[in-house]
Amino acid sequence: MEGLESLQIFGDHGDFLNDACMVRVGEMEGMQRLCTTSKPITSKGWSQLAGLTGMKLLRVRGSSFSDDDMRAIEGMKGLEGLELSKIRITDAGMKSLAGLTKMHNLILEGTKITDTGMVHLQGMTELDNLYVGETEVTAKGLAVVPKKERMSMMRIGKQALTPKQLDELMTIYPQTQIFDPAGYWRPERIQAAMKELGKEWPARKK
Repeated sequence: MEGLESLQIFGDHGDFLNDACMVRVGEMEGMQRLCTTSKPITSKGWSQLAGLTGMKLLRVRGSSFSDDDMRAIEGMKGLEGLELSKIRITDAGMKSLAGLTKMHNLILEGTKITDTGMVHLQGMTELDNLYVGETEVTAKGLAVVPKKERMSMMRIGKQALTPKQLDELMTIYPQTQIFDPAGYWRPERIQAAMKELGKEWPARKK
């Protein structure tokens, strides 16, 4: 199976993937997409990812993946999609993302990151979607992420945004759909927030 390009092991079968399996995965030089929720994998197993430099998509959810394991993805320069959700990474591990400038979709929900770690995303000029919900990231941290017309969707915060916080984010990313734990900021929510601030809601460009 050295030629395998895609492997997804989720749900009831998620824990079938262990360190021994990851040794075999590391030998699959053509691997482009790996998605798993496996808990038995340790740092020994995650280190096997280091040689998979052709990866385009990596999704790791609810596993033991940590800051030390982030080094295994530094060589994935062509990575376009990365999900690291409900895992233990912190700002210390974020530096491993600095060279992944081809990223389009980045999901870091439910991690321990804060505004401090967001500086390592400054080079992600191709980013379309960013999810940092259930983290301590605020508008201050998001302000360092490249501001551009192509950013289309963002999820942020542990609590519903205040009108002031929403206004701040809309100023930074005027064309972006913004979500928080209360859901999508639909026109009626935005209008109510702007009214509270005594502002007119500026129509977004199409």
